[in-house]
Amino acid sequence: MAEVIAKATDVEVIYGDKPALDKINMSVKKGDIYALIGKNGAGKTTLLRLFTGQNAPDYGNIELFGKKGTHGLNEARKRTGAIIETPAFIHFSLRNAIWNIIVSSVGSTIHPLLKQF
Repeated sequence: MAEVIAKATDVEVIYGDKPALDKINMSVKKGDIYALIGKNGAGKTTLLRLFTGQNAPDYGNIELFGKKGTHGLNEARKRTGAIIETPAFIHFSLRNAIWNIIVSSVGSTIHPLLKQF
């Protein structure tokens, strides 16, 4: 059975008196690809923001890689990356941006490995 890497249990988010998420339950297994599809205001972005730590649920629980709670989620989020809504660097090539970050932080020792990609 595949490892569950992201899980929402009875998650609710309320903006004023309007529920953005109402008792959402879902789990994402390692290797699976999911798409969130819905109308504007359906709660797609709100759900993603819960997993990335940009928002917190009013009720329910979020888990990443089996970790819960503030400390556990913060540790688990170090293993993730996300761009929510419009990327700030939309005019740049993502591959070049990643390359520049890797080269500046690791140096040229990783260059032969990156040629494989």
